[in-house]
Amino acid sequence: NNHLAFFDILGKYRSDRIKIYAPLSYGNMDYADRVIERGKEIFGDKFVPIQKMMSLEEYYLHLNKMDVGVFAMKRQQALGNINAMMKFGCKIFLCRESLLWEYYTQNLECIISDIKEIPQMTIKEFSRFSEIEKKHNRKQIQLNNCTESIIGSWRHIFDSI
Repeated sequence: NNHLAFFDILGKYRSDRIKIYAPLSYGNMDYADRVIERGKEIFGDKFVPIQKMMSLEEYYLHLNKMDVGVFAMKRQQALGNINAMMKFGCKIFLCRESLLWEYYTQNLECIISDIKEIPQMTIKEFSRFSEIEKKHNRKQIQLNNCTESIIGSWRHIFDSI
C-alpha cells in the first residue's frame, strides 16, 4: 500500500493541523508494525494507527470524520472505503497509473486528485475541496450504486455470455 514511501511525502504537513489515520487491522502484521513505527517517527501523536477491527457502522462513522483520503496503491483495492469517503464528501487522491484512476475519472466521472501533485501542494491546496466538488462526487457514486445501474451491469455480463 506504499504507506512508508508516502509518509515521507505527507511529512511536509506534520507541523500543520492534521491527523493521519492508517487502517492496519488486517494483513501482514510485521508490515503494520513498520508502518506504525515510521508513522509515529514522522508525525508523532498526529499519527493514529487503526489496529482493531470495527463494526461496519463504527468504521463508517470514523470515515465520515475524514477530509482527505490518500490511496497510494496501484492495485484495485479499497473501493468500499473510496466510495464511502466520496459519499461523505472527502477529497480523494489516487495513483494515476492505477486501474481505479480510470474507473473513477472516466467511467464514473468523479473528481479525483493525482497523488503525484501532493509534493507541490500547500496544506490548503491539499485539503481544499469545494461543496460543488463534494456534491458532484456524491451524485456520481449514488448514480453508480442505484438499482438500475447495478441491474444494467449484471444484464451486460449475462448478455455477453
